[in-house]
Amino acid sequence: NGTLFRTWQYSTFVTTREITYVMLNNPQLHQLKVRNRSRGLREDELIHSQGDQYPRTRTWAKYLHDRLPSLRALGWRPRLGGQDTAYVFFGDRCSSSDLSIVSGPTEIDSGPGHTSICNVARAANITVVYL
Repeated sequence: NGTLFRTWQYSTFVTTREITYVMLNNPQLHQLKVRNRSRGLREDELIHSQGDQYPRTRTWAKYLHDRLPSLRALGWRPRLGGQDTAYVFFGDRCSSSDLSIVSGPTEIDSGPGHTSICNVARAANITVVYL
């Protein structure tokens, strides 16, 4: 029943060195000035936005990457992710030696990995549909 997940896996890892990142939440986002506007960004504009806004979010990620040479990653609390934090690491500034795999990769098309992914989806009110 998990054949759509056949090519996907997940791993748990830790960083092996200190990595400079920006946490994209309201206090930090308010500091990002937007031209022709008296206020900075808000989480609902960047992090908690809908899919049609993703090209705009990529533009902001590129802006931060280009303006902050020591920045290696971005972090945020996903809209549907509870209290966890999601990260994106800039591949031109982080290498595989900066991360150490604790567990995985775990297949998600069956077994415990599939159960874990389905539990995460259910907690986020996402319905997994098998075609």
